[in-house]
Amino acid sequence: MNTIRFSHNWNNKLNCKIFSTIRKSNAGKRKYYTNLIGEIFEITRDTGINPSNDNYAILRDVKERRFSSIDNIILILDTGSKDIDEAKEIFKKFRISGSDNVLILLFEKI
Repeated sequence: MNTIRFSHNWNNKLNCKIFSTIRKSNAGKRKYYTNLIGEIFEITRDTGINPSNDNYAILRDVKERRFSSIDNIILILDTGSKDIDEAKEIFKKFRISGSDNVLILLFEKI
């Protein structure tokens, strides 16, 4: 089973029917996710996130972008942070900076 892991339920997005996640890109990840568009993923969560019965989603789309080109609104929605600098700090914790390429993954809960 394909899985995608979340350390935190940023902006409570895992409770939504449609949600995105932004992940650092490399050739292997890009190929992996692109080849799995339309496939089901189990959503796994680190300790501290309440488990639910809604642990499956279909990967609907994958887009690669330079992190610096992502609109601030998307970063705010993805993190739930009201302040864009705070949102960018969250990504820095995941070692993502402006010049990095990232994958924007779009999921639909099933």
